[in-house]
Amino acid sequence: MNITVTRAANEGNDRAILRNMFLDFYTTLSVYDPNLVINANGLPTWEPAGVKESETDEGWWRINWWVRDQCTNYVFRVDGVPAGFAMVVTEGEPLPEGVDYELLAFHITPKFRRKGVGRIAAREVFDRHRGIWAVFELEENLPARRFWEEVIGEYTHNNYEMLDGGTQQRFDNRE
Repeated sequence: MNITVTRAANEGNDRAILRNMFLDFYTTLSVYDPNLVINANGLPTWEPAGVKESETDEGWWRINWWVRDQCTNYVFRVDGVPAGFAMVVTEGEPLPEGVDYELLAFHITPKFRRKGVGRIAAREVFDRHRGIWAVFELEENLPARRFWEEVIGEYTHNNYEMLDGGTQQRFDNRE
């Protein structure tokens, strides 16, 4: 199994991959966040935003993309097949104070889960950005919380902070 992590272009096939997988990511998160609801058109919507419901995936994409076009985005592939993505905030909002990088989104499609793809991709993304990292999970998303505790613990040799009741990890990989 050949796993590659490439920086995604903001156009063409990479953008289409991000767009399609982001919809799957957001729908998956709706299981863990009661504020993420499926609207009358079958699209996930973050209810507290009070945003007009989108009728199309194009409209949904524009509404939910907000800071993501300012991120450094990556596409993961297994033997050339798109398998997931990561979005890394590298500057400005919404970076927490004292943090250089935030993992804003990370998703592995179900077909490639539990095969080591996420673990390898996460390490590669972390290695590309040296500094103080913040990784957040939704409180109810226990699978993600376990995954990140294991991956970050392994990556940092357990040299990281667990914050917010276990829903945030911070570490420094500048060595």
